[in-house]
Order: sequence, then structure tokens, then C-alpha cells
Amino acid sequence: QRNMKLMVLVDGSDHSLRAFQRALRDKKPDDSLFVVHAIQLSEIGVASADNQFVDPALIAQEKKLIEDRGAQILSTLEKQAEGTPNVKFETLSGGYAKVLACEFAGKEAISTLYVGQRGLSPVKSVFIGSFSQYILHHCPCDVVLVR
Repeated sequence: QRNMKLMVLVDGSDHSLRAFQRALRDKKPDDSLFVVHAIQLSEIGVASADNQFVDPALIAQEKKLIEDRGAQILSTLEKQAEGTPNVKFETLSGGYAKVLACEFAGKEAISTLYVGQRGLSPVKSVFIGSFSQYILHHCPCDVVLVR
């Protein structure tokens, strides 16, 4: 297929970096690659929005730190992708990262999504919940799990 739309989820971890490198290797010159960092609500202390004891200024400060970290991650990867055509960098926020990622993949008609896999045992992934498992079952595109 020509002119495919690829997407890779990044969070600064080693496994997401491997997924990014794999997506860059697989990308053909005419393909588009979206490098996506998703900021999850629970990361910014608003998992319980009705918590009256949380200072809104503290939440805003924490959100800015997380956004800055995401921008730093994307900036680092942007340097690694320098010279590669059709690479776009996106930050998503306002929900759960796995849901945002699947919605973005659908909206952009992504053909293949790359995700780094931490390699949890099946028992741990049942109890902890598996990001990769959600992506596999809910994203409207092919998914490549990179170890």
C-alpha cells in the first residue's frame, strides 16, 4: 500500500522509544508518521474532579510540569527524526491516554499504530490492566506491539 498513515505512542520510556525507532524504520518516504504523546487526566491529579481539598493552582502547576515533560519528549524525538519526511508531532489531553489514542487513530484514519509493550506477565496484566490490551481491542487500525 502507498501513502499509509502510521502512528506511534510515546511516553519517554524505553519501550516507547523502541516503538518510535521501529515506526521510523518501517515508514516509507510517502507515508505519514504521527508521533503522539497523550497526557492522561490521572497524571495531573484530577482523577477525582470533585475533590474539594485539591488546590486548583497546584493542579495547574502540576499540569504545566507534565505538559513541559511531554514537550521535552517530543522535542528529543523530533531531533532523532530530523530529515525524515512527513513526520508530525502531537500532544493529546483531556481524557485517558488509551481512549485518546484510539480516537485520534480513528479521526486521522491511521493504518498502523505502534505501541511499546512493557512485557507484563498475563497475570499482572489482568490485575493491573493492560494499556496494550485496550489498544488491541479498541483501535480501528492494525496494531504493532514492540518489545
